[in-house]
Amino acid sequence: MWVVEDGKIKLSDVSLFPIASDIINSNESGVFVVNGITFPSPKSELNLRFSKILLDPRVLIDLVDDKIVVRYIVEKNDEEHVPTSLGYVIIDNVWYSLSSVFTAINDVLTELSINDLKDLSYTQYMNLIKACKENYISFEDLVQSKIRGSEKYLPDYLDYGLKAKLFDYQKDGANWITFMADNGCGCVLADEMGLGKTLQIITVLGRLKNAKSGKHFLIVAPVSLLENWRREFLKFFPSMKVLVHHGSKRTGSYLTLLQYDVIPIFKMTSQCLIWLNGMLWLWTKPKILRIHMLNALNLLSSLGEK
Repeated sequence: MWVVEDGKIKLSDVSLFPIASDIINSNESGVFVVNGITFPSPKSELNLRFSKILLDPRVLIDLVDDKIVVRYIVEKNDEEHVPTSLGYVIIDNVWYSLSSVFTAINDVLTELSINDLKDLSYTQYMNLIKACKENYISFEDLVQSKIRGSEKYLPDYLDYGLKAKLFDYQKDGANWITFMADNGCGCVLADEMGLGKTLQIITVLGRLKNAKSGKHFLIVAPVSLLENWRREFLKFFPSMKVLVHHGSKRTGSYLTLLQYDVIPIFKMTSQCLIWLNGMLWLWTKPKILRIHMLNALNLLSSLGEK
């Protein structure tokens, strides 16, 4: 017997929820076969009208309870509806199959290894946005407008030992960098000179230092700014130990560097990679994180040589 349960068509005899293509084939042939057993088609038993119109779904990406979620959305009669994961939707007692866009969306999600639509990482989110654009898939992004107001990324930085009061725009910048760091993503903080980009970075590193004891940070900067980084840390976050690794202050032992929280450096050299490699194995436990950091260092090294 066919029934409609939570917006899905179910063959109650065998507790089966068929996908859209199976329903279409069954309605055309007049029968539905499961494990050699023949049943009537859904069309013959359900009080539904089966439309031949295909609806194009779009992707809705939202931030719910500080988690990035993905939903399918279709529009009919100027109203939005959430289709089933089986490739169809029932609206006002009419059954509609989704178009090939549904398959394209699923292919993208599979390619990006997005299995949990209720908790995407920020990397998955950015890759999904890119893939939708490249595959001409319609999408709506509600995440960016909600990140700024998320209480999860509005910590009191003064509690972490910061000796400065941030302006609102600096808090926004620090919150955004914190969000990216917590989600394992790189980012670029770009603004006019004199607006406190250094202070925002120091704020975030101080927060990470307090949140994860034993964390160390490498800063690659022009020679003329190395000493400035040391002075800024001394001024705004004196509890963090800083060693400018340049000139006569260089050391050949990574064990010495482990005594410091922040290490400003001019450029990456093969010698730097040797002792940084030793430090990374001590600093980080997750294997994947080690690989990503080493790849980043190799990239910085190749850029420095060029």
